[in-house]
Amino acid sequence: MKSRSKTVFLMVSLSIFSILIPTTGVFAQEESPQIAYRLLDGYIRDKEVRAEKKIGPVITMIAGGTLITGGSALMIWGDPLFDNSSQKFIVGGSVAGGGALTLGVGTALLLKKPKDFRAEYAEIFENEDAVVQEALAAGTLREMAENGKRERIISGTLALAFPLVSGGVQIGTNLAHDKAWHEGLISITSWQIWTIISGVSSFFSKSEEERLYAKYTSAQEAFYSQKE
Repeated sequence: MKSRSKTVFLMVSLSIFSILIPTTGVFAQEESPQIAYRLLDGYIRDKEVRAEKKIGPVITMIAGGTLITGGSALMIWGDPLFDNSSQKFIVGGSVAGGGALTLGVGTALLLKKPKDFRAEYAEIFENEDAVVQEALAAGTLREMAENGKRERIISGTLALAFPLVSGGVQIGTNLAHDKAWHEGLISITSWQIWTIISGVSSFFSKSEEERLYAKYTSAQEAFYSQKE
């Protein structure tokens, strides 16, 4: 009887243990909320919607066309607005040049083949290990933030390039005609003040990817601080 009782007790113990094992696994998964994975998934969903609607490229093209029109108008009818013809051609050419660049970028984005974001991050979304998924997603968010920072700095530099070039041309023109180097410089700069502000702000404002990574680090810090 004692042997039989021990056998029954052992079987019951094993049954309870087998039940507790998957339950413990569920708790472990709940303790790992996959913050980076979820943020990356939401980011890609938004990208897919925007890519399908082509809103960004169309807006970029409209902005480029508007700048080209405005710059061309300044070069043709801008005499009353400037002290001399060279100024209107410098400003008009700078504005139109920036518009042509913007239009080109918008056109390239519009004609570009839709990007398969899911396929690009297949190693993350097809991975069945939650821990590995989270680690890969966190690394991806960090890489995206670094790329976003690099792109906004390049964008800001390009935005400032045309005003700087036009200012340099005006200074060169002044020196070539024995005028004060700063003559007409304020007039030229004032016409491109918004471009300058946009370029400067790019160095201080964060990109969408940088904000996403900052959101991840904040959420991660808040989650683990609550557990302590």
